[in-house]
Amino acid sequence: MEGEVDFIAAVNILKINQKIEIWLENKPEEHYSSRIEEIHPDQLSIAMPMSKGTPVLMPRGSNIWGKVIVNEAVYCFVSTVIDRKVQPLPIWILSMPTEVKKVQLRAFVRVVASLAVRIKPFPPQESLEQNCTPFIEQPEFQCVTKDISGGGIQIVSQIPFSTGTAVAINLHLPDSGVIAAIGEVVRIQQLETNKHTFSIAIKFTDIIEKERSKLIKYIFKLQLERRQKGF
Repeated sequence: MEGEVDFIAAVNILKINQKIEIWLENKPEEHYSSRIEEIHPDQLSIAMPMSKGTPVLMPRGSNIWGKVIVNEAVYCFVSTVIDRKVQPLPIWILSMPTEVKKVQLRAFVRVVASLAVRIKPFPPQESLEQNCTPFIEQPEFQCVTKDISGGGIQIVSQIPFSTGTAVAINLHLPDSGVIAAIGEVVRIQQLETNKHTFSIAIKFTDIIEKERSKLIKYIFKLQLERRQKGF
């Protein structure tokens, strides 16, 4: 579930009219959609993000995090607000990042996090849309995550689920509620500190991309907060 990270020159990735997602350093729980308007050697201009129909006026010198998607890969970077203009079009002028960080969509960054999660095994042929009696009768287990990623989770459980077991997942995200997914147990390991407890890796096999985006947003927020605290 943990992917390799590559660093690439920003000028090779960022293009005019490219869609971009923005996170603010002082409000990591919020993100905005924008697009790149102009690119210069030392700066780029993006459409001023909007919040409920109102332009977001960030102070000069504020740091922001940006994300673009190119050829099924996510590229993230850090930049600084140099200036902002409202005429002829509302824009932010950002410092040109020297490099961007690449993470393949199918190989997500994993972060340590302890979150409440409900796990319910079910027959492999079932899906999220079905509501068959055999699935309803399956027991549901309350667990805690050991780490999370956009591609799956690792949980700590006293139930040794078998490799290959299909499970329904309900993961509680702070500030975002519960996200649902279908997963498959891909690895199980008995903890050395407690022979009755297991570390179980589960990959997502069926998840709505909107739900995955919520999870990735939360992971991004955690990384930013820990980076600010020096972790």
